[in-house]
Amino acid sequence: MPPVPSPFYVSYSAVLTWRECRQKYVYQYLRRLKPRTSDLALALGTYLHQYLAHYYSLLPSNRAESAHSAALTHVMTVVQGEADVLERTAYAVDRDRLALEIAELPETVRRLCERYYDYRGLADENLYTVMYCEKSLTVPLDDGIRTRGVIDLITREKASGRIAIWEHKTTRNVPSMALRMADLQTILYRAVAEIEIEDLRVDSIVWNYVRTKPPSKPEMTLS
Repeated sequence: MPPVPSPFYVSYSAVLTWRECRQKYVYQYLRRLKPRTSDLALALGTYLHQYLAHYYSLLPSNRAESAHSAALTHVMTVVQGEADVLERTAYAVDRDRLALEIAELPETVRRLCERYYDYRGLADENLYTVMYCEKSLTVPLDDGIRTRGVIDLITREKASGRIAIWEHKTTRNVPSMALRMADLQTILYRAVAEIEIEDLRVDSIVWNYVRTKPPSKPEMTLS
């Protein structure tokens, strides 16, 4: 067996996977096996995260409209190419229904990105100054063991000067505050960020939830 490197780096998601199921850890991180068809919810979250990362990274040097246009163009180029491959793969393994859902993925991504920009992204141009976007951190876990993490966004509110750490999340339904506070990763990142980034004092955490489930249409009821 080869010697274990020191320091040994392990991702936070790998730690959670190990705690959940050790066999799953072996398949995913040691044997690097991947499912033949993609989890659409996971893929959708990945594409939306790419849009948000590009949008906020461009915002300090661009107007919101230009940043949105460039971020949307980037993510749609990626999703269209990957969706075509995933759709063909789904048909090849007789997952016709999944293939039809994958075919709708590009339009779903476009719609959600456009709505995010209209309802939040555009306003953020005047509300916040972007300090860091996709900020990498190294978090000590134990002697010789480190995990690398990435903070999605750190902003300073223009009106008050308050600094916030942002976590971008995609979800069908927004979870309760109790579940949010159980997210130890965000709390850990906040503590490490204040150590690694000189003179940084975090005032709050923003859980930036993007709902992927469309709102229900109101229906007439019988009185």
